[in-house]
Amino acid sequence: IPPATFAVYVANRLCVPTGRDQIRFSQLLDPTDFKVEDYVSIDPGNSDSIQSLTALEGAAMLVGKRRGLHVITSIDDLSGSDFMQSEVTSQFGVVARRTVRHVGGLLFFLSDTGVYSVNVGVRGTSKVGTPAAYLQITDDPVSADIEDKIADIHFTTAAGLTSGVAPACATVSDNRYFLAVPTSASGNDRIYIFNLVLNAWESVDTLPGGVYVDDLVRVIYNNRQRVVAVVSSGKLLLLDENADGEDEYGNTAEASTAIADALAVTRIYRAKNAATIKRWKIASISSTTKTASSTKFRVQATTREPDSSTVELGEFTTTALEEDFRRLGIRQRGNGIQLTVTNGRQIGSNPEGRWELRDITVEGHEGSRQRRSYA
Repeated sequence: IPPATFAVYVANRLCVPTGRDQIRFSQLLDPTDFKVEDYVSIDPGNSDSIQSLTALEGAAMLVGKRRGLHVITSIDDLSGSDFMQSEVTSQFGVVARRTVRHVGGLLFFLSDTGVYSVNVGVRGTSKVGTPAAYLQITDDPVSADIEDKIADIHFTTAAGLTSGVAPACATVSDNRYFLAVPTSASGNDRIYIFNLVLNAWESVDTLPGGVYVDDLVRVIYNNRQRVVAVVSSGKLLLLDENADGEDEYGNTAEASTAIADALAVTRIYRAKNAATIKRWKIASISSTTKTASSTKFRVQATTREPDSSTVELGEFTTTALEEDFRRLGIRQRGNGIQLTVTNGRQIGSNPEGRWELRDITVEGHEGSRQRRSYA
């Protein structure tokens, strides 16, 4: 077997990346027999290099380079006319191999511009054609809603180019894509969680100081599949929230607890018209505290032109285990508005319990005096 850091088994062949651009293939059903002529070069001659290999249906494979994606077809017949390699995109590629995760018909991975997904299951059994013809890539990254958090990633370390530090990694469990990334050269200190059912990011978790993730694995614990982080000190960190909303960590008989600050940011409301100036009047917020602890919130509004500013709409405390509804005055002008809901030490109050935003509505009007609601 040629020397390599990883390999994949596709169409009864072992596929081994050798060098920056070359992939060698074993004989059918014999992963230890490699012929000299059985290889393919992926976009040779540039400064890019192979980062990942992923098996696809129909004896095909997706090759992720740092700045591009390529597909190889008919790996089961290396001498056939259908054996070829094609470029899928040169706009982005794969930063770290362990961030590539296959979920149903979707393939998620971290690139230098964010998290992308590729639909590799759209061909169906009744259609024909090469994988290059039926692969679908999202025009915008899946992480578009958390661009500010993606900007915090230390991509040199995420790619595994920092000596002695594990690269970024990911796993899928409970319909969620867990992505561990570094924000410094020290290691993976943040975990982003994407909900596949809701098609939205539901959490950005910052680990306690000095705790860095080397890998994310799935285990069976208390008859449930759970996600465990293997940290750099050799300990295992169970990723799951308690009923009281506190995180636990440590290696003693009684674990330490940490209460997590929470932050929710809405999309920018433009009332389907980004050109006109609106007068924003009222924000309505419905929330529920999920545990037996009341909690305090702060709501801020950020408007876009002409009044590009952030104003505080108010603070309020919810009642434990009950729904809460608030209407807060805005009185700002702008062609768009965005709300930020904060719960935690940033407002001088320890966050308690878990909470859920049920509904957010913004009311305003354009040139006329007729007021409308935008949810």
